[in-house]
Amino acid sequence: GDLTSYYVDSSFVMDSFRARRDFAAREPLYLFFQHRDGGMPSDSRLAAIDDLVVDLEALDCVLPPQQNWLRDFREYLVVSSGEGLVEETLRLQANATAFGQRVSEFLQSDPFESSDGRGIIPADFRRDIVFEGGIVAWWRIRFMYEADYKSQKRYIDNYRRVNGVLFPGGTEVFDLDAARVPGSFAFSVIFQSANRDEVIKTTIFVSLLTACAAVAVVVAIVLNPLVGLFVGLLMVAVNGMVLALLSATGNKLDLVAFLCLSISIGLAVDYSTHTAHAYMQHVGTPDEKLHHSVATMGASVLSGGGSTLLGLLSLAFATSKGFRLFFEVLGWAIAIGVVVGLTASPVLLCLLHKLGQLVIPSKEASKEASKEVEDPDQGCQDTLGLADQETASPDRLVVTEI
Repeated sequence: GDLTSYYVDSSFVMDSFRARRDFAAREPLYLFFQHRDGGMPSDSRLAAIDDLVVDLEALDCVLPPQQNWLRDFREYLVVSSGEGLVEETLRLQANATAFGQRVSEFLQSDPFESSDGRGIIPADFRRDIVFEGGIVAWWRIRFMYEADYKSQKRYIDNYRRVNGVLFPGGTEVFDLDAARVPGSFAFSVIFQSANRDEVIKTTIFVSLLTACAAVAVVVAIVLNPLVGLFVGLLMVAVNGMVLALLSATGNKLDLVAFLCLSISIGLAVDYSTHTAHAYMQHVGTPDEKLHHSVATMGASVLSGGGSTLLGLLSLAFATSKGFRLFFEVLGWAIAIGVVVGLTASPVLLCLLHKLGQLVIPSKEASKEASKEVEDPDQGCQDTLGLADQETASPDRLVVTEI
């Protein structure tokens, strides 16, 4: 992607990136071919290659000029063979060694003028052809290509369109045998960023959901299954809001954002877990539980979130976008996590409790259970008839009431 703002202002790299972005937002696009014909490509393969080149040039992201050695080699044969062009072409198509020798002669020849008046310099194509044992093995055609890193959506779309022309059946797996012209594929430097950013969204969503599920399982094991499920759903909601803010502020989902989002789960989970656990453990009515949760844990959650934000505050003034993005993502996650922990977590539990969706022992049931545990002899006394109020002494009655 666009790495310009990830460097500090004083870095010399900034000037290089700015020049590339503002004045040279293009770079070479290479169309590679694995030479499968032995000799010179057959007429049908030449026609297929020409059609492929025309379709690529029709894309608005593929720019002139085109450096096509095979086209100029055919011009060379026209100039050098004269009336024997047909026979020479058939000879080269049938003999791989002869074709390799003829191509080598072409690359060593002097500049000449084509039939349509273009000046051709064969030496310019020396880097476009790979020989193995004197036989042509690989070769490429060069174009210029739009390389504006400022629009992630644009360069991903360009990447898909180019490969859609080369692989009509789909680009999930780049099988050279499945290419429109077998043995061909395209490459440009920006393709690396496009391919990475094309799949990073899926990677981010799957990774975040997995992390939220892991958090839910851990909280369920350590505290309470219901709290674990509830907190896991809240973490999904918190990360969804952070992702929405990233998109609304024009930030891209790149590697830095992914790392920050992963860290934010571990920070934001604390706030909802504390208030939810406080609610579940307190004995009382739903309203009493809600008051206890916010009154006892609210200050601690607010203090913890505020101190973490203060620790990150220095990154907000960094000259590097990477540090500022770190602050923004973690800052949003902490702020939203604190708000959710203080409001949504206890309030939603209270509503679910009132609607009968939570089964929590009431205050009276808990007292009875506690009384039975604290006074185990009571059952024996009742069984033996020793607790009869008519025969029990006043002192005994007082002990029993206590």
